[in-house]
Amino acid sequence: MTETIPLRTELEAGAQFVVDQYRIANPPPYEHGTAQQARDGYRATSLRLGFDAEQDVRIRDLTVEGPKAPLRVRLYEPEMPADSRPLILYLHGGGWVMGDLDTHDTTCRLLAKLSDAAVAAVDYRLAPEHPFPAAPEDAIAALQYIPGALAGRGIDTARVAIAGDSAGGTLALVAAIALKDEAKLAALAIFYPAGDVGRRITSMDEFSSGYPLTSSTLRWFRDLYLEDIAMAGDWRASPMRYPRFQGLPPTLVVSVGHDPLRDDTVALAQRLLSEVPGTEHRHLPDQMHGFLTLGKAIAPARSELEHAAKFLRDALDAPIAAERLGEEA
Repeated sequence: MTETIPLRTELEAGAQFVVDQYRIANPPPYEHGTAQQARDGYRATSLRLGFDAEQDVRIRDLTVEGPKAPLRVRLYEPEMPADSRPLILYLHGGGWVMGDLDTHDTTCRLLAKLSDAAVAAVDYRLAPEHPFPAAPEDAIAALQYIPGALAGRGIDTARVAIAGDSAGGTLALVAAIALKDEAKLAALAIFYPAGDVGRRITSMDEFSSGYPLTSSTLRWFRDLYLEDIAMAGDWRASPMRYPRFQGLPPTLVVSVGHDPLRDDTVALAQRLLSEVPGTEHRHLPDQMHGFLTLGKAIAPARSELEHAAKFLRDALDAPIAAERLGEEA
């Protein structure tokens, strides 16, 4: 992000439509109901406003054994034949409380098509039934075990990237940090993640009402996720607390202007830019938190997913390009 880009401008037309419809409907905030009611509402919105489902993508539901619990995985592969494809692991958003394989199904279908890679979406355990550290344990286990479980399926498990949005973006970063010395990830792409769930930030005060995600909803998510606020000091909950990001792969960070997490995400992006070569920060001052899974209403969701797909695929292809250059030398 350059200094000429403002933190926040007027909402883009599609995002404004979503916010206007939300304000007209005036539903009770998530925190006024149960976790299951929040999940049902989030799921309904995602299924109604997500991208149109790509049909030329093969889909398989799998179970991969992890150290703590079995991992439900949905594997997406483009129909076009290929000798082998790289792998992108995807972790869904939803505040560590909501979201599942279906809420992000059309996003993962499109990511597989745009990147021409296999995409493995992970159904990690949710709070409050499974509070911290269950979600990061599952994210780390996914990166440890899923590539090996997919070996021999036409997937090049030596070329792996990881991505996610919102809480899933935070979990993707946590998994990358935990295994940065052994997983040899090619790239990381994270949309509007939380960097420090215990930090007080100015943008939290800007979004106290009128949006699907408000500061009070974020605090509710955090309180369901962390059984004790002191756990916010654990880097697996707040990856900004990790002392050194050196060794992480090239990282794409996308922040948005209309987001109580905005200042936290921007601070995380600035640190990644300073410590991780190849990092890119895209700040969208006219977008709202959650836009990536609202592709029917928000047209720029597709172009941003296209950009992320190219970022990931370029990094995944870098070893092949380097090998070819070596052969030509």
